[in-house]
Amino acid sequence: WITNEAFETFLGRQVEQLRALGPFDGAYLALHGAMGVRGVPRPEAEIARRVREALRPQARIAATFDPHGNEDEEFLHHADMAFCVKYFPHYDMHLQGERAARMLVRAIRGDYAPATVTHKLPILSPTVLQWTGAPPWSDLVQRALTWEAREPDLFVNVYFGFPWADVPDGGMTFQVMTNGDPALARRVAKDMARWAWRRRAD
Repeated sequence: WITNEAFETFLGRQVEQLRALGPFDGAYLALHGAMGVRGVPRPEAEIARRVREALRPQARIAATFDPHGNEDEEFLHHADMAFCVKYFPHYDMHLQGERAARMLVRAIRGDYAPATVTHKLPILSPTVLQWTGAPPWSDLVQRALTWEAREPDLFVNVYFGFPWADVPDGGMTFQVMTNGDPALARRVAKDMARWAWRRRAD
């Protein structure tokens, strides 16, 4: 567990610098997603909330996450976009970072209007079995990649979850983002969640 004092100290420094050096049109947060802070149920969402307060009202916020994150819809109540690494080991971290930066610029310019849907499943699986080099995890990642290849400007996040953190948003989560098409985002999120639920025993 991270102490509340440590969390407030480091986040306070970040927000203070944003206020001092701004105003900014956007912010990119490099996060993990499985942080545990005493007294803060959803620390990544709290980070996004405070960064939002430090930016100009129309500013955009994008973030990258580890697939072992424990996330739900709360983060995207305060941020605009999230991009999750898809592989374990995490050899696409650089790719997702580039994607987040590129889409942040597009959103700031008004070329992309993020519409997001989050679907959480009651599945907890041990991290030592989440290798994406074999089924069922390789099949799950491939399904997300197929949707992204099929639909332009659609992004699918698969949070495997981190079961060792005693947090309220623990477990598997799907997030889908489209360019202003919430109906498509809902359809893809349901498809991903239904597939995972059918394979939950695996």
